[in-house]
Amino acid sequence: MGIVDFHEQTLRRSVQIAKASEFLFPRWRFISPFEVMRRLDRERIRFVLVGSFGLCGWRKQTRAAGYAEVLVGRTVWQKAVAALGDILPKIWVCNLGESVELRQPATGKTAVKVVWPLRHPYSEVIKNSELIHGKRGSYRIPDLEMALTLAFADMTGEGRCWADRYQAAHDFICIVKANEGIDEKKLLRLASLISSESVRDIAVRIKRIRHGEKIGDLTLGA
Repeated sequence: MGIVDFHEQTLRRSVQIAKASEFLFPRWRFISPFEVMRRLDRERIRFVLVGSFGLCGWRKQTRAAGYAEVLVGRTVWQKAVAALGDILPKIWVCNLGESVELRQPATGKTAVKVVWPLRHPYSEVIKNSELIHGKRGSYRIPDLEMALTLAFADMTGEGRCWADRYQAAHDFICIVKANEGIDEKKLLRLASLISSESVRDIAVRIKRIRHGEKIGDLTLGA
């Protein structure tokens, strides 16, 4: 089974799990990534599905996520936000500098996150993406090496909370274990966009995972 089949299968199941969680939070409404992608397609906005829903195929593991996350070009982010701005009534638009979060007014929780490529490695995501031809239309996800790079950046990023870093570490481990055909030369080039130290660090951690060892502390150089 190729990445197209795996991603479609895991994405659909992940969405079903997330949708089924609505009853636990009476004022919260889950916005499907399929609805987000449909709206962006309608406006002919190029995007890449990132975040948990974008990595689920490489992870080969279903998991609910609270919101869809898409990366768009830096020249069209305002158009993307406008296309998604009425996805919920009275939605809050929160500009965080490198992304915009569309939040649900009843709960304040993020409904959709729109990221634009202002820094590495996000600046290279669109160039390093894979086209998925799904039943509901075509869309892009990060390719294997970029998926690993994004998970690694989140895992070692000191500006992120520990819960998110450990979740990213879980994704990183699962992706390495599920995929034998990693282009390590390409991966190291992408890791160098984060920092020079990341090149050695990501190679060491992949080696540990393949040998069944612990990946170590989540700080660079551990």
